[in-house]
Amino acid sequence: MYSLLRFLFIGIYLCCASMLMGQTYKYSGTDMPYDTANITVTPPPYGYQIKMINHVGRHGSSYPISGEDAKYVLELIERAQQDEGLTLHGQMLLNQMQNYASVCADNWGFLSSLGRQQQQGIARRLVEAYGEEVFRSIKVWYDVKERCFQSGVYFLNEVKGLCGEKVNIIADILPVQNSLLNFFNVNPEYRDFVDNGSWKLTMVDYIAQELYDNKLLERYVKPGVTLTQKELIKFFIALYNCVAIAPNIPIEPQNVPNLGETVMQLGWRIQNVRQYLEKGPARGNGDIQVEISKPLLENFLLVVDSALTDKNFSAYLRFAHAETIIPFAALLGIPEASASTSVVDNICELWKDYVVSPMAANIIWTIYENQSGHRLVKMTLNEHEVPFPVEPYNYPYYDWVRVKQFYENILK
Repeated sequence: MYSLLRFLFIGIYLCCASMLMGQTYKYSGTDMPYDTANITVTPPPYGYQIKMINHVGRHGSSYPISGEDAKYVLELIERAQQDEGLTLHGQMLLNQMQNYASVCADNWGFLSSLGRQQQQGIARRLVEAYGEEVFRSIKVWYDVKERCFQSGVYFLNEVKGLCGEKVNIIADILPVQNSLLNFFNVNPEYRDFVDNGSWKLTMVDYIAQELYDNKLLERYVKPGVTLTQKELIKFFIALYNCVAIAPNIPIEPQNVPNLGETVMQLGWRIQNVRQYLEKGPARGNGDIQVEISKPLLENFLLVVDSALTDKNFSAYLRFAHAETIIPFAALLGIPEASASTSVVDNICELWKDYVVSPMAANIIWTIYENQSGHRLVKMTLNEHEVPFPVEPYNYPYYDWVRVKQFYENILK
């Protein structure tokens, strides 16, 4: 009976998520749920066997990191209600946001059930594609945030369920101040860039331009309720953020404000530009937002050598954040992640955050070897095969020595 109820609950939850996706789809940006469509695995050239897996992943779908956005929208709408300034849509928004906050209460920043399924699915597909043997001995690093730890636990539980309890796992939970996965927090030059960089003025100008004639608030608040320009912008972005993440949590569609495709697209464009300027390969900032991920690249190279020589571990897993994936994907030169421009109006055509780092995003290197000791490497972004920025051996497979030398030159 319990299994049946659990099955029905999951079915209802996924149905709700599907209905919500009809509103948000790609306009959820980095809050977009993981997409498993069109995943293919190209077999290695004849005679090559897999030797190791090198992985870094973002946590799966989660509840909003904090209640800040929902709180701001609620406070503004409640203030208007006290002045009898809400329209019928405004009253509906008030009820929806109250329900929204109730669903998220005590869960802020935690992995959702959809996030668990994503990590289990990724683990299952990797075992099916590359075999059980490569997962016999695993080294894991977790970021200290609960959603990252939970993601790793569900991933590894799926691996153990498929490969048996003899899987050897050595795990480290890293402190907040670590340069392997949290380089965006510990690099002082980057922290100064985030707080004081010229990108912030660019962002303010862009938002003002995009929201110059926006009438969203008028749908909810009667004429006469006055807000500053700063409050209007904050309201728009906070409401968009609440709606964008909704497909990741178990909430009924009627409790999510329907902003419509035009507003959602506008919200995505603003957030996509912010992600690009702050974390992506935008020109004109000395590349600091990409350079900070070099410690992770150094670790990726180091563990390959360790796996091939010492043979201590055959799988290296890391569970972190979008702020980890976005700059690292750009540093690796993945085409979808590294297109660079200094023209703000071009960003959303060249670079899309939901392609680079949706929920549960991951970058994986798989290393192969033949009997003569020649090694090949393949790279995937979100399980889709992508090129290295060197000449391929037999696409999507690349000579390991050539790839290693290319990235060692970047580190120098």
